[in-house]
Amino acid sequence: MLICQEMFLLLTKDNGKKEVLSNNETALRAGLFSDLLLHEAVAITAKNKVHATDKKPEHPVLAWAWDSLHEHRTGSVKTLLQARWFSPREKIAQDFQDRGQLEIEDSAWWQLGGDRYIMTDTALEDEVRERLAAVLDGTQNPSTKDMIILDILREVNGAYPLLKEDAPEMKRREMRNRIKELKQQVEYDDAAASAVKTILQETTAIIAAVAVSTAGTT
Repeated sequence: MLICQEMFLLLTKDNGKKEVLSNNETALRAGLFSDLLLHEAVAITAKNKVHATDKKPEHPVLAWAWDSLHEHRTGSVKTLLQARWFSPREKIAQDFQDRGQLEIEDSAWWQLGGDRYIMTDTALEDEVRERLAAVLDGTQNPSTKDMIILDILREVNGAYPLLKEDAPEMKRREMRNRIKELKQQVEYDDAAASAVKTILQETTAIIAAVAVSTAGTT
């Protein structure tokens, strides 16, 4: 699965609603942005300006994002992470539905919260949570994907609320420190992953700043 798809699973309740996390959309957009970087579908200039490359991804969610970047011509990373049009929630849900793994319950006009995206293949989220728990407790080495997910969740203050039941022995501060520790241990094994490592180091502060500003307006 894509990073943003795994983020979607973590950021969506079993009843199909969003998890109560003020920076939910920021985290999802950051996951999508990381996917685009790994697939070399976007590049970032020295001034943190984003532009789509000539490599259109095949995955429908990433192809949609790539087309949208051409249409909107977004400037900075921060602007992109704040852009409502860059939220892939609906596209991810549609892709899962097309694969027979999710049901979409359309909301009535008087209902708050929008459509519900209910996973019918619950094993997908179970596998993600088990893997991340194993990474946190040291029984499994983190992959590039694992580290990006954990790092983004840490930056938007979502790691502990979303993973505390999967790592019940960890307190909030312990989990944050553990993710920082893991970040220093990860070996990035290809050029794309190495680029993501560099970008994450430069943009986690931006992600955190966007999360703070978003939380202040919700």
